[in-house]
Amino acid sequence: MRRLLLPALALSSLISHADIPGDEGRWERGHSIREPRANLYELLPEDFAGAQARGELHTQLYPVSITGLVVPFESLDRFFRHAGKDPFRRLLALLGVSTLPFRDFQGLYEWMGLSPYFPARGTRHELPRPSSIAEPHRVGAAMISTPLGPGMSFSCLACHASEFFGRTVVGLPNKRSRANTLFVVAKRVVPPIDPRFFRSITGALGPESAQYARTRERLQAVRPLKPLSLGLDTSLAHVGRSLAARGPGPWAPRDRASEKHPVPHELDHLRSDSKPMPWWTLKYKNRWLSDGSVVSGNPILTNLLWNELGRGTDLEELDEWISENGSTIRDLGARVFATEPPRYTDYFPASRINLASAQRGERLFQATCAGCHGNYEKRWNERDSDALSPDEKLATARVRYPSQTRVIDVGTEASRRDGMTQLANQLNGLEISRRHGIVVEPQSGYVPPPLEGIFARYPYLHNASVPNLCALLTPAPHRPRTFVAGPARSLATDFDADCVGYPTGDAIPADWRLDLAAFVDTRVEGRQPLGHDEMLLHEDGRERFEPQEKRDLIEFLKTL
Repeated sequence: MRRLLLPALALSSLISHADIPGDEGRWERGHSIREPRANLYELLPEDFAGAQARGELHTQLYPVSITGLVVPFESLDRFFRHAGKDPFRRLLALLGVSTLPFRDFQGLYEWMGLSPYFPARGTRHELPRPSSIAEPHRVGAAMISTPLGPGMSFSCLACHASEFFGRTVVGLPNKRSRANTLFVVAKRVVPPIDPRFFRSITGALGPESAQYARTRERLQAVRPLKPLSLGLDTSLAHVGRSLAARGPGPWAPRDRASEKHPVPHELDHLRSDSKPMPWWTLKYKNRWLSDGSVVSGNPILTNLLWNELGRGTDLEELDEWISENGSTIRDLGARVFATEPPRYTDYFPASRINLASAQRGERLFQATCAGCHGNYEKRWNERDSDALSPDEKLATARVRYPSQTRVIDVGTEASRRDGMTQLANQLNGLEISRRHGIVVEPQSGYVPPPLEGIFARYPYLHNASVPNLCALLTPAPHRPRTFVAGPARSLATDFDADCVGYPTGDAIPADWRLDLAAFVDTRVEGRQPLGHDEMLLHEDGRERFEPQEKRDLIEFLKTL
């Protein structure tokens, strides 16, 4: 592997935290979670509301003003609008660059899978458009203030918000994201275009011209990897490979020789693709990522750090920004941890749930699943449940999840664990990780997450290899080998309400089959639909659940 920056740090005595109000001891290894931390900093109601409102803006606008990659929006938008399709194609051909997969910024947003800002309807999970985000922009794309003037960046919600049947659900992983692929495209298109030529063809003024030159320079230290299919994230490879293009030392400085000739890295070939985890599960945990490998450190700060490593940002500049923006990180944490899951009844009437079947499924769940995924106290078990409305009766009154987040090996595809093994020493050796108490330890297995909002979280498993709950309750050898990760726009055609998730086989919409990027092949390394067979099979190999029992379990899971 590429040079190790320092030996892996494992001693909490080396940890010193950023000056983030209210963070003292909150993120240290083993911090016990007695109750879900929806109000992360235990603020008074009016202060909590204000912190969430500010944090929600940060999720949309992206607050890191010194971020390494900024798009000079005004000049590029002007060029896109006036160049037209054919002149632009000829220009790229002259530069020896293959054509872009989009013609303008609206095409870029659609290609990236960014959710629209839907009109307000007075329902749950609405995301109002901030006044600072103009009408054409979608969720996750916004103008930000930088030292070189305003420019475009892509925010947290490019990956952590998803269009879901007429609403934008914040905290739900973007099922159609091409965020990582955008870096791949930028690496192909930007370097051949000299800043002076960029200025001449776009008319970029001084600040935007400087922005382009800075982005082009920082892009040299960025080594992205295209995901196996839509919706997957290649952040482990992106970060590890980008660190391998930096110089040695605890601040991983830019190094032109390394940028031009990076030493090969195991993550060049080892596939560790995964999907982001839902934000609303964070409140229950004390270790982070799908494998629980971040055993210490503020997860919001950790995410910002890794994001900026993948954007070529100078780490000493980032450390200074962190020290000056503790309240921003705090507000982001307040909003992210307060995220609530969507409910099945936000999209379907309560009458679509067979209550008797769901109650039978509850008993099965308690006997077979609750030991790993937590207990869910349903309001239908309350004494006065007969007085509740149908929606209220299906609600979960309380979730009981272990106070110490566990990692369990249920035979799930192990490539992500192998990828984290290659990355841990690089990350732990950074001075910025040490200063902010971030410690990464590879794990044998994955965290069995809380299952709130599970009906919306398909495709399932960390590598998004299982299209729906019917497939998840089927032993691995018999799960679908292929499926299509289509859009969530029509409940009638794009969602299997019985199996909960993507339609498969003959039910796949015809237009989905034309989208090659959405095709999922689970036979490739890193995408195999493995795991949970021990829970699904008796010792003699017979399936544990009868078909009706599977239906009952799924009916219960819909209500979480």
